[in-house]
Amino acid sequence: MRLYLLLSIALSAFFLSQNPTQAQSLSNPSQPDSKALVKFLNLNLLYCDPLSSETKQQHSVRLNKLIAQLNTLKPDLAAFQEVANCRLSGSAGWIETAKIIAEQTGLNYSFWQSEEVRDIWKEGIAFFWNPKTVRFDNIQCRHLGGAHYRGPMRIAKSLCQGDLHTDNGDVIRFYNTHLDVDAQYSLPQTREILGIIKQESHAVDSVIWAGDFNNLENTDAIRIIKEAGLNELARDRVDFIFGWNVRRPTCARTLGFVEEGISDHNALWLELR
Repeated sequence: MRLYLLLSIALSAFFLSQNPTQAQSLSNPSQPDSKALVKFLNLNLLYCDPLSSETKQQHSVRLNKLIAQLNTLKPDLAAFQEVANCRLSGSAGWIETAKIIAEQTGLNYSFWQSEEVRDIWKEGIAFFWNPKTVRFDNIQCRHLGGAHYRGPMRIAKSLCQGDLHTDNGDVIRFYNTHLDVDAQYSLPQTREILGIIKQESHAVDSVIWAGDFNNLENTDAIRIIKEAGLNELARDRVDFIFGWNVRRPTCARTLGFVEEGISDHNALWLELR
């Protein structure tokens, strides 16, 4: 407990506090601001599940809806969770979700595998970015602590990061994660990531931490993030975007992807000016 308090004090002193722009719901989410410096999308995609009743055709329908939105919104960078390669009923081979998205949007991508069920399912997190509008590099990924078994399934969560270089020379480090649904694992994972951010943030100008945190706003995991000096820039249920030293005004919106049948999560849209 004493170590945790010291870490919280150190983090709070280290990070600068900003006033976040509250997330807003859009009736028409397909109108990005072309004058934004960086346009960023976060989404839990809802993995394809060979053990569910979803068929290849049903998965293709919602994947095509997502691709249409990406081609309209034109994000510079996107962080996705629950990106899966799988074998579904009606498919002759692997459905490679990240590869399909990249081929039909022109985005580059980096996929990191967190979990798998051998021969039928591989799931993880991914970055997608537009090489024509941003330079995004130094991508690194790691498994977080707290891997455990739920029945025969090994549950493992991950963190990926990458550096976005803005036109004015700033470097924004983006972190993408999907935390465990069980607080006994997600809280230590949160502390682990806070330690990583504290250690690395001196090397960059700003930090954006996004993902599916599997915690509501009033939980201990979210509380210690805010106590550490990271500010909530956007939120929808358990999905968050936090920022440190985000110097420019931000516009944050919730995009209604649940209603559109794309996923069981809405997307978060952030514009850094």
